[in-house]
Amino acid sequence: MESLSNMERNDRDKKRAYRLERMVELCHHFDDPQDFCPVVHIAGSKGKGSTAAFTAHILASEGMKTGLYTSPHLVNYRERIRIIEDGADDLYARDTLLLTLMNRIRENLDIWELTGGYPTTFELLTLLAFLLFREEKCDYVVLETGLGGRLDATNVCRPSVTLITPVEKEHTSFLGNTLAEIAGEKGGIIKEGIPLLLSPQKDEALAVLSEKSRKMNAPLILFSDLIDGYRVKYLPEGIMDVSYEWKENLPYPPHVSLPLFGTVQAENAAMAIGAVKTLLPGLGNETVCQGLRRTSLPGRSQILSQNPFIMLDGSHTPRSTEAIRDAFLKITKDAPRRILLFGCAADKDAKAMAEVLAGSFDEIIISRPGTFKESDPAQVARIFSEYAPCRLLIDPVDAVESARNGLSEGGALLVTGSFYLAGEVYNALS
Repeated sequence: MESLSNMERNDRDKKRAYRLERMVELCHHFDDPQDFCPVVHIAGSKGKGSTAAFTAHILASEGMKTGLYTSPHLVNYRERIRIIEDGADDLYARDTLLLTLMNRIRENLDIWELTGGYPTTFELLTLLAFLLFREEKCDYVVLETGLGGRLDATNVCRPSVTLITPVEKEHTSFLGNTLAEIAGEKGGIIKEGIPLLLSPQKDEALAVLSEKSRKMNAPLILFSDLIDGYRVKYLPEGIMDVSYEWKENLPYPPHVSLPLFGTVQAENAAMAIGAVKTLLPGLGNETVCQGLRRTSLPGRSQILSQNPFIMLDGSHTPRSTEAIRDAFLKITKDAPRRILLFGCAADKDAKAMAEVLAGSFDEIIISRPGTFKESDPAQVARIFSEYAPCRLLIDPVDAVESARNGLSEGGALLVTGSFYLAGEVYNALS
């Protein structure tokens, strides 16, 4: 699969590869596995993976066998295609079936002529997920878009609910140069008559998405339609308590515990609750709380060690890095020393993230975020050095070892800027 055009690695083939007709043909050849069961479809720039995980775990806590498709992965591709059942989420339980399905795809190479050329890696992974979820007879499937929405491979589905998390300026070579253009692409998942939930949005994006929902007669549920406010409290054992002030007419749980950190995660959980309650209005609040407590997603505020305190987070936009910075500082408020290990891909806004992060740490180490995507660690180090002293250690294994050596008893390390950096560090410390 990786020998084919891989949009996550580079965009050289974007004009040829970025299309939906080929995915429609691929699915049709396999008897449209995407139509097997009800789907929650989630797009956005940030938070869609966490929101998808929250949603899937809530459904699974109600006894629903739930398929969850997210990207990117931290360590291996198994993380992207998960089946959650009875609280269990074993990434390796279906390896034999996955291999069987991959061979079935490989044996049908002749269909590639029908699809206007070779499919992309992401298209085949999406097809593999659809096939697995059908084979396993899932009751529900939760799909996170990979890129955009309108032409994303996941957009062949027929959702029962759609949800769009905050839209930011990203992937401009694919999605457009303005927030309005990007919102238009994300809004491509909005379907005729299907309820749409919108996380907090900037005005420019909100205007586009609201107008699209009106044209599609899609019932619109805004974040402000759900809650008046919320409060968070970080506990040292790695739990965030959230108290919600729901709208008066909503009998939703007033208090939940989340294993993912940051005020943005409180918002993501609220949107997941709203999505599932839209699907299943009679769902009990204890089931909701249980599902949220069980949620896990590699590389999202993942705590690897308590002493020294080491947290991994794949945040790679200014807003998300600000959220994880704030959470990290509150959790480690008594730490005698805080170190940041940072690396980002070349297509990310390193300057904006440096402005957010640089002033909050006693030491900053810049490294290469793996080799999966193009990066320029030296340039990132130059950018960070404009705000605070930093060191450049190209090899992430050397970087994390140096960071650990610099932590005294009770010190704390935050690794962020890229899921691929988080994956490198996870492998180095496992």
